[in-house]
Amino acid sequence: YQRRVTWDLCQSQFWNSTAVWENPDGPYISECFQLTVLSWLPCGLFWISVPFHIFYSYTYMKHKLVLKHPMILLKLVLSILLALSTAVELFTCINYYQADNNIPNSYFIAPSFWILTISMIFVWQIMLNSFGFK
Repeated sequence: YQRRVTWDLCQSQFWNSTAVWENPDGPYISECFQLTVLSWLPCGLFWISVPFHIFYSYTYMKHKLVLKHPMILLKLVLSILLALSTAVELFTCINYYQADNNIPNSYFIAPSFWILTISMIFVWQIMLNSFGFK
């Protein structure tokens, strides 16, 4: 007996334990699982941890804003480049959708979550810098 779980968000199989654990070539994780759980889980953990870190930083750290440190500038530039790369991925999916109309919603939701999370990381880096972290 093999139980298959499908999810309308992906229009494909969400999880197949046979393909994951009994595949002789190694585990195969479905694209739906990759675009949902493996994409949303890190973003969710980050969004859950941010309020606690902000509370700690606001309570115990001094306020000083120094944006001239090379490390913070490198982090900010890399955050912008990563957000632009994810935006290009999202726009590519939109173009494919306009041409084909057969793209699952998870292809749009995952990059959108990543863009929001990267934007929050950008703001968070500036906030941490204002509390004295580099």
